Amino acid sequence: MIYLDNGATTPMDALAVEAMLPFLSQHFGNASSLHALGAKSAKGMRDARQTFADALAVDPAEIVFTGGGTEADNMGTRGAAMAASPKRRHALIFALEHPAVRGQRQFLEGRGFTVEEIPCDSEGICDVDALERLIRPDDTALVAVMHANNEIGTVQPLDEIGELLEDLCPQAHLHVDAVQSFTKLPVRPRRMRADTLALAGHKIHGPKGVGVLYVRKGAKLRPLVAGGSQEGGRRAGTENVAGIVGFATAAAIAVENMEADAARMTRLRDQLIESIAQRIDNVALNGHRHKRLCNNINVNIRGARAEIMLHALEERGIYVSSGSACHAGQTGPSHVLKSIGLTERDTGSLRITLSRHSTEGDVQACAEALPEVVPLAR
Repeated sequence: MIYLDNGATTPMDALAVEAMLPFLSQHFGNASSLHALGAKSAKGMRDARQTFADALAVDPAEIVFTGGGTEADNMGTRGAAMAASPKRRHALIFALEHPAVRGQRQFLEGRGFTVEEIPCDSEGICDVDALERLIRPDDTALVAVMHANNEIGTVQPLDEIGELLEDLCPQAHLHVDAVQSFTKLPVRPRRMRADTLALAGHKIHGPKGVGVLYVRKGAKLRPLVAGGSQEGGRRAGTENVAGIVGFATAAAIAVENMEADAARMTRLRDQLIESIAQRIDNVALNGHRHKRLCNNINVNIRGARAEIMLHALEERGIYVSSGSACHAGQTGPSHVLKSIGLTERDTGSLRITLSRHSTEGDVQACAEALPEVVPLAR
């Protein structure tokens, strides 16, 4: 099996599994309990919180554990908007946001917010000039711009966006979805001037069902899950200690090896992009050629149907996707592809996403198999 759908989820790192096992068996205590079993769980969480604080260059008290990236995105957008002053009822959401953020529009509009979309250019880069025009200094409560897109991999100019908001509208809450970029790029919430920032375990060889939300000290946030004092009162419920420990272990491994792994994935990415361009006619890269994640290849093979190519590759033991897993079952181009100019006639986009475990052989096999399946799909 050649697995090249790491943007959807990743196989767990063996060391992360190993780190979780004691907390699934002998160290099973509730982290809020005062006895020794609870203390073991509490220490596991403290150590994990410190791991994420070190990785993001923030304080441990600014780390909130969640049930995944979607919950973290919901907290950072809906939670922030609902905590804003009643005088501020304007929100700006980037056109390419994940559904976990984009899906908040209807909720906010139902509560009196005016929600506008921040456009991007044809390569999927945020239009900062348009954002500047859209900001309402006396009214904007929330701005959401992801660090890197989950589908086409484009990396957004968050440092520039953070500076713009600080100058024009410092009261606006900036939420950043860094689920795809974490451990592939340096993620520094303070440098971005982010108020909240979301991460997810299963994108970096950690477990599913666990996430992190960075919450800047002093940022106002209304809890989405109430009923207990866990996570400093910001997220109630008994914590998934084993998942948190596994996520932190995967994060520590990935951060330690990030520079070397990113360089190798970038080389393999570029090798595959060039091979596809040479072997297949009438093909275009979706997203910016260079301002993209080190592991992301997204190509539009014109005149082909993505689902036919996907299943034909699967028959050869190669797993890719036709877009984000969050759009499963959707026909036609996603909102991301439409935002960069693709139309309903463009049905041939494939997303190929590498991991630090991907090899030269994996890339070569994909490069050889794809030209064989394209005629079937055309």
